[in-house]
Amino acid sequence: MRIVVRYLAFAGLLLCMLNSYAGTSEQFLVVPRCLLSGNSFRYEELASLKWLRLIKITDLHPLQAAVVKKEARCRGFINVTRAWRDYSKRKQLDAAAFLSHYAPASRRGDLTRHYKIQYQNEVNSLVREIDTAQIRRELSKLTHFPDRHLHSEDGARAAQWIRQQAKTLIASSERKDTELLLIPTEGHSKQPSVMMKIGKALSEPGIVIGAHLDTIDSVDESQPGADDGASGVATVLETARLLLNSHLQFNKPIYLVWYAGSEAGKLGSQSVVQYFKRHHLPVDSVLQLDMTGYVGADGEPQIGLADDSTDAGLTTFVADLVTAYVKLPVGVRRCGYACSDHVIWYQNGNRVAYPLETMDETSNPYVHKRRDTMDKLSLTHVRDFVKLSTAFAVELAEPIITPLLSTSSLKR
Repeated sequence: MRIVVRYLAFAGLLLCMLNSYAGTSEQFLVVPRCLLSGNSFRYEELASLKWLRLIKITDLHPLQAAVVKKEARCRGFINVTRAWRDYSKRKQLDAAAFLSHYAPASRRGDLTRHYKIQYQNEVNSLVREIDTAQIRRELSKLTHFPDRHLHSEDGARAAQWIRQQAKTLIASSERKDTELLLIPTEGHSKQPSVMMKIGKALSEPGIVIGAHLDTIDSVDESQPGADDGASGVATVLETARLLLNSHLQFNKPIYLVWYAGSEAGKLGSQSVVQYFKRHHLPVDSVLQLDMTGYVGADGEPQIGLADDSTDAGLTTFVADLVTAYVKLPVGVRRCGYACSDHVIWYQNGNRVAYPLETMDETSNPYVHKRRDTMDKLSLTHVRDFVKLSTAFAVELAEPIITPLLSTSSLKR
């Protein structure tokens, strides 16, 4: 068994950036206009483009409070501090042009890609082994951290705990084709993202399945974050366990990612995407999993699919996977600007799908509050998402199936 666990070589190169970031509290964000309206916190507007704004701010807490207050109508933001500082070194500075790179892209789905469900035996064999008790244990551990935000000691400990869980899963499987990485969050030294790779065919475009591990930074209350996003973390961990224990070999590599700093503006996913670009790792498809355990007020489980900042063809295929393997009602819904880390992959030009725990845009009313606890969740629904993510991985990574020798060939 060979397990590679390493803090990336470029971490040392980031120390200067980390020190310079620590010396100032100025941050630069791309936010939808609705997050700014009706609020009294201080910010400086640097550029505007339709309903988007590029702003400079010195304290994230008031903005995150606005997200909590308005998230049914107005979603997230992107922290572009590193990108803006790089861009501002240019002689010709055009803030509006910079902002335009973060406007939601309206591009057609990849019409050249034809999806087909073809590995039912392999998928069904794996999902029969889902361990709900293990999911419960992981949720319990994650929600016992008072918070998991980017800058806290508990947030750092949560990332290390996920790394240790992944390391244990790899060791138990005795696979030889795995690697475990900590990817530093650029500009923020405490909480890294965690990534597990399965497979050796790194020149082939990979399948990325991810969830964010952090919670918001609240000054008023604890943040257990059971649904957002411990449920997603547990879903990806259980998916990893099933894939590792299957001993299937795949034509394409699979990357399981637990993103840091999502609630602070998709910081971890930006660093992860930069890692893929820096190492010239091609990507086939991306699945985002955030909240996977809430079934809604009516108690009827269902799955929604985000129809913004996602690929229409891949999203349709995920709907087919839900029908084939999960057997729940499925439908599309709007998610909102920068509602999760998938938007960073989408802006990078990758095919992305984002399944959600309900088709109702208001979703879980306890998110970002101290009441986001395990008792509000359905482990059965988390199990549904493990089925979906496992099917996504197997169907798209394409297991190598060795044909059995026929009786006649054995006789010869």
